[in-house]
Amino acid sequence: MFRNFWSMPRGLRFLTACSTAAPLCALGSMLPGGHVIVNGQRVANGLLWRSGVGVALAAVALLIAVADVGMLRRARGSRGLFVGGSLLSIVVVVWIPHLLLAIPRPGFEAVAPAMLMVLGMAAYLYASAGVRSYFRGDDLRKSGSLPSSIRRRPSQPRIAGRGAEPLVGARSHPLEAVWFNG
Repeated sequence: MFRNFWSMPRGLRFLTACSTAAPLCALGSMLPGGHVIVNGQRVANGLLWRSGVGVALAAVALLIAVADVGMLRRARGSRGLFVGGSLLSIVVVVWIPHLLLAIPRPGFEAVAPAMLMVLGMAAYLYASAGVRSYFRGDDLRKSGSLPSSIRRRPSQPRIAGRGAEPLVGARSHPLEAVWFNG
């Protein structure tokens, strides 16, 4: 997974690194005696967890952490999970404290920048050629180090000696002389 992080396009690497803050914030909200700022008001960590907001925060943080690991493992559904977790984080931060803690809900002008940011992230994750190439594993195909979960087998295998590159080590069996297109 560490190698996958460095093979990510820079923007995806930045999003993945920044989104590790979500689980860290959830862990930080568990510290006794601390407080968080929710919609401009100071709320004690204990009240945050007793009201249920902390549970919602932890659930969204877990969702984003799973999406991060999925992006590091090149899982196709991880982009949607990341966008969904980002949208849920807006709901948790804006509307759940309003419902459970009677904190005034901010207006649309306060929520719009966050929504536009998530929309921009979604556009990048799905429209960027570099991100699409990363999730297809094109960089691994070129280097010949494709994991078996991504490797595509051609319909017609090549025989050794016709310009093919090996995927296996030394030949000890006649069937191991079969080479596959990368």
